[in-house]
Amino acid sequence: MRGTVRTGSGPGLVGAFGLAGLLLVLPAAPAWAAARVDGMLPTAVRQFKAGQYRVARATFERAVAQAPRDAALYQWLARCDLQLGNDDAAIDEAQEAVALAPGSSEYHRWLGRAYGEKADRTRSFWLARKVKSEFEDAIRLDPSNIAARRDALDFYLNAPWIVGGGRDKAQAEVKAIAALNPVEGDLARAEYLAQDRPQEAAVAYQRALALKPSQPAPYFEAAAFYAGRNNGAALALVVSAAEGAVPADPRIDYYRGVEAALSGRQLASGEAALRAYLHRAPDADDMPSAASAHLWLGRLYERADRPSAAVAEYLTVLKLDPGRRAARDALRRLRPTS
Repeated sequence: MRGTVRTGSGPGLVGAFGLAGLLLVLPAAPAWAAARVDGMLPTAVRQFKAGQYRVARATFERAVAQAPRDAALYQWLARCDLQLGNDDAAIDEAQEAVALAPGSSEYHRWLGRAYGEKADRTRSFWLARKVKSEFEDAIRLDPSNIAARRDALDFYLNAPWIVGGGRDKAQAEVKAIAALNPVEGDLARAEYLAQDRPQEAAVAYQRALALKPSQPAPYFEAAAFYAGRNNGAALALVVSAAEGAVPADPRIDYYRGVEAALSGRQLASGEAALRAYLHRAPDADDMPSAASAHLWLGRLYERADRPSAAVAEYLTVLKLDPGRRAARDALRRLRPTS
């Protein structure tokens, strides 16, 4: 197993003795070890939230060495490895978390996410069914877990019916989420409608933002929706609302730059905003990637009739994310003979 810390010497140990027998072999962590782990956790979580995933992973590994039966540590290791693109390691670690705390809704959710990353990469129907099973276990264990229901909604919308996808199941999740929280319900409805009925999705986003949520997610889900549809005017309104609600969020700079690239207005300010975003937190958890920021800088430079600067940005995108088709298409357009 790649780079993970396990509670045994390998998969064969669990197979030979069973999980219960394995846990009996492990002594309880002494008080000094628990104290050391408690001291490491805030540092590791800060590192993770700052996008320092390799550093955070090393800190969590040291914590696991002190407390090898702490399920939360394995979940954090899995989250680090998901960010680093190590889906096999993330699966192993998330499985460990579930084995140690099978009643945790969140651990099942993250195991489903880990399976999902590998299922996407390998196009495996077998793994896709495991994704569905884990998300549904997470909901069964905690029906109020909105994050698990949103993950399940995404699965039902995008997975083929042969592995359990289906819009009827997705619609049921939208209704369940709406019953738990009106803002989250509107966001879920917008996601459900976005592909086939984008105008109705926009209404759902507007309804969510009209409730003036104090959390950042609704604003930036709506911003991503409008950016994806090249709607700079609507995006500007969302950014303005976000500035009033969550003024310190780095994504405001990102979407200011996107809006400038889309509208062609205030290009210098948009460039400065995207540069500020790249300086602040492009790799932090749940933030748009550095590759995406460079892609929008390229589009902004095209708007400003600066093709050489645009080419440099698109080349940077491909260094960070070689599979980014939009950057390749832009380079073919700007350098047709290359």
